[in-house]
Amino acid sequence: MIFTKLKKTIILGGILVAVLGFATWTYTKLQDKIISLEKETTTLQNANAQNNDTIDQLVLQSAMLSSINNDIREENKRLEAEVTDLRESFSKNDIGYLASKKPAQIEKIVNNATMNVGKDIEQITTN
Repeated sequence: MIFTKLKKTIILGGILVAVLGFATWTYTKLQDKIISLEKETTTLQNANAQNNDTIDQLVLQSAMLSSINNDIREENKRLEAEVTDLRESFSKNDIGYLASKKPAQIEKIVNNATMNVGKDIEQITTN
């Protein structure tokens, strides 16, 4: 009977040692996993902060580009109106007919206009 109790105690002791060994191994593995996950979390938080900074910069650039685009649209409208005015002016005056009747006057007007355009182009390109 003592031998059976001893046998049972040894078996129970072995089971207890196995359970404690497994629990220790599991605990160690879980601690390693926690450390690994904490490192990954830090890396992801840093990447998220960097992404947020990039998004903020892109929002600012988008606003700036939108403003520039609006300015270009306004300038385009102004230039289209100017082109329309010039077309109306040219349609009222037949330059070919005027040139045949008053060639010296038309030549002077064309030469002056050409010089003005040249000056405008020079001014635009130097600024």
